[in-house]
Amino acid sequence: MKLYAHPFSSYCQKVLVALYENDLAFEFRMLAPDDQAASSEHEALWPLKRMPVLVDEGRTVVEASIIVEYLALRYGGPVQSGLIEPTGRCDSVLPGNSARRVPGATRTLCGADARRRCR
Repeated sequence: MKLYAHPFSSYCQKVLVALYENDLAFEFRMLAPDDQAASSEHEALWPLKRMPVLVDEGRTVVEASIIVEYLALRYGGPVQSGLIEPTGRCDSVLPGNSARRVPGATRTLCGADARRRCR
């Protein structure tokens, strides 16, 4: 597992907390102006060049909250997303009202904006 990130970014710190607290092994690829190799790899994975980006067994996962949800679903551990049920399923969140959740909906969605699908 590789994480492309910078330690000063709060978004990257969110993912780092999940990785360290869940005791997951990963390679940290720091994105810095003087490291062209890491920057080129990062751009090839995510042309928008936003961070963090996680690569796990050939799967590329982008955006901090999505990465934390992915890690919780795939590996479990003490750090869980608020949208993950202990059974490994997600609740459907109604758009525009992140406080209302519909457990066990036929179409399972993640995220307050209800645009990302869980598997």
